[in-house]
Amino acid sequence: MMQNGGVKTKGPFDTPEQRFHAGRLGMWLFLMALAVLFCATIIGFLVMRLQSEAWAELDLPTLPAGLWISTALLIVSSGTMHWALRSARNSRAVAVRAALVMTSALGLGFLLLQGQAWLQWAEGLESALMDVDDEQMRFAATGFYVMTGIHAAHVLGGMLPLLWITGRAFAGAYHARRWAPVYFMAAYWHFLDIVWVVLFVTLLLGI
Repeated sequence: MMQNGGVKTKGPFDTPEQRFHAGRLGMWLFLMALAVLFCATIIGFLVMRLQSEAWAELDLPTLPAGLWISTALLIVSSGTMHWALRSARNSRAVAVRAALVMTSALGLGFLLLQGQAWLQWAEGLESALMDVDDEQMRFAATGFYVMTGIHAAHVLGGMLPLLWITGRAFAGAYHARRWAPVYFMAAYWHFLDIVWVVLFVTLLLGI
């Protein structure tokens, strides 16, 4: 509430519903900006990949098998995040806590498997690029790290608010009248899930 000449006037976001709609708009604008970033990354990789005439001669290693497992973990974590949101909307406190803990564990597992995949890919990539002089092709070949690294950074960044929300869930903060923070976290997490699937398919077809 604001005071103007001693008279209280309503602000634009005084009610929970108004604050939720404003927050939802902000979240969608944020996700749209991230979508532009990831689209630019994918397009850049594909352009470099297609412009390199010598790509077929490059003996790149196959994608690490762990990426399939990490993909499965992230997809499942999207399901547990949705479960957390539904449970919060229905005031099922125990289910909210369980779902958020599972999502956090799955997100951590995804990051650990990604780190392992980077190490495995590096072993084969070093020998594949040993005699390559085409800088454009070398850059395209390392696009694996660019795309997965940017995504992993956003997952890591999302883990921080996810862990905070999980902690708040154990304090009983979320119920049928207050679930907006879980909604915003779920929107971000589902976005990361969709982006990763697109990135993974791009890597499968491009490498």
